[in-house]
Parts: sequence; C-alpha cells; structure tokens
Amino acid sequence: MFDKNVVGLRKKVEKPRLFFYSIFLPVMVLCIYIILKAPSTGRFLNDILLNSLFITLYIIGLVFLDLTWKNDFESRFIPFAREIVAKRGYEFKSLINDDSLGSIFDSLIRCGFLEYLDDAIRRNDRQKFILVFKNGYYPEVPLFKMKMDNIQTHYFFDCLKENISGLDLRGYLKIFFHDRRNKQPTEESIRASKSKATNEPKRKDELDLIFNKLVKISDK
Repeated sequence: MFDKNVVGLRKKVEKPRLFFYSIFLPVMVLCIYIILKAPSTGRFLNDILLNSLFITLYIIGLVFLDLTWKNDFESRFIPFAREIVAKRGYEFKSLINDDSLGSIFDSLIRCGFLEYLDDAIRRNDRQKFILVFKNGYYPEVPLFKMKMDNIQTHYFFDCLKENISGLDLRGYLKIFFHDRRNKQPTEESIRASKSKATNEPKRKDELDLIFNKLVKISDK
C-alpha cells in the first residue's frame, strides 16, 4: 500500500496519510448517516446514548485526521501505520523459508551477479534481502545492484516468481537495480529483449543452480 505511485506528493508522508483517511473517513460518513437517518428507538435516553456514541466517534476521527497534517505526523504515526499494514497483509509473499532466501542472495554473489567490497555491507544487505521477501513489501528504492543483461534479468525474474507469490516484473524492478549503462531498464525493454532472443540466457546453468534445493515453507 505504501508503495503505490502518488504523483506530486511527498511519498513517505502522503501514503500513510491516505491510509488513515481510507480508514477513518468511511467511519465518519457512516456516523453522520446514522445520526441523521437512523430511526428512533422510542426511548429518549437510548437515543441520546446512541447519538452521543456516533458523535464521539465522528469527533475522534476528525481529530485524528487533523493530526495527520501536523508537523510531527511523520515521526509519530508513520511507524504505527506501517505496523498496522504489516499485520493486515502483504504485497507479495515468499513461498520459501529464510535460509532459502539467504541461499539465493549468497548464490548471486558467488556467481558474480551481485558484488560487495565491504563485508559489513554484504551482511547488512543479506538481511535486507531476506526481510524484503519475508515481509512482502517493496523498499523505497531498489536495494540490490545486479550485473545481468535484460535476457538474464527476465530469466532470473521468471525463476524468482516461482518462489515469490504475487511478484510481477514492475515490482521486481522496485527491489533490484540493473545497471545497464547507468540506467534502470524498464518492463518494456526487458520484455522486448526477451521476445527478440533466439538463444538461452547467458550462464543459464548458473542461474538454474541458484534455485536448486530451495525449501518451500509448506515443506517444513
């Protein structure tokens, strides 16, 4: 949810704000409808209590939505919003366990598709790699700089999506950066290269080995 395109707005702030609006605004509209349209119960005290309840809910929603426009919204409420979304669902889902995710990362390095000069950065990125696919949310920017041509990229993506449910090529390019003349390839350019290819991807056997002996979560 936090990674859909929001044009012309500060993505980090506006997306969580829209998330809270999507929750509280329908509740507020419902409260108004009930207050104005709901029939009387026939008991004056009950009517007062029910109307007070919905008026209170409306005011709480109004106050909270007003808070989303305050300066401290980013620091106080965005972490809370992300935690809620994490509990509600995911944008894609790993079908393999953490060890298998780590194995893919290690194999990419062993084959030279990923390169690290700093071992601390490598360890940190390995953990990020596992968490991205385990939690099922796209990072703010692509995290992993791959050394593959477009045909290899398409083949690697095809293999990866067999183990990551809900991952499409657009989402893949939110996770991996492919340095082709210092420019990230597009979905269209990758598919065009694939459609024009007459041979198998270079180093196909090595790419296949990356996905050997992965353990599906359901296999535990």
